[in-house]
Amino acid sequence: MDRFSQRVGLITGGSEGIGLAVAQRLIAEGAQVYVCGRRREVLDAAKASAGDALHVRELDVLDSEALSGLIDEIHNEHNRLDFLVNNAMHVGWSAIHETSIEGFRQDFKVNVDAAFVSTQAALRHMTSQGSGSILNVASINGLLAIDNMAAYSASKA
Repeated sequence: MDRFSQRVGLITGGSEGIGLAVAQRLIAEGAQVYVCGRRREVLDAAKASAGDALHVRELDVLDSEALSGLIDEIHNEHNRLDFLVNNAMHVGWSAIHETSIEGFRQDFKVNVDAAFVSTQAALRHMTSQGSGSILNVASINGLLAIDNMAAYSASKA
């Protein structure tokens, strides 16, 4: 199938799990997919599993300049940006009464702030080209609280 032939985009946190599964499906449909993540060995394994249509970048989504720069790089290289999947996530496992404010904020920085930054950067290109899609990966935890995941649940609500 080639439903996504000539399409290119980015999946944050796309080197494993849901993100990698989405990347593999888009590649099977003809897309060029960029993924970013923090762990080189996981990125290398993803690349080995998906082939040449998967482009990996070692990047922490909390580095706003690097994240925006990657989106600009993708657009500049392909003269388009067709999709963004905000999939990067962080969950701090601790009871709320044992969670530091820094730990609480970390979930929001990754799950909310990084998605905001990447969405803004992608929209600059998508608006000017008149098309594009942005998918924000949610979680059932936004509706259903789970023990020791208060910050994550709040960041996904």
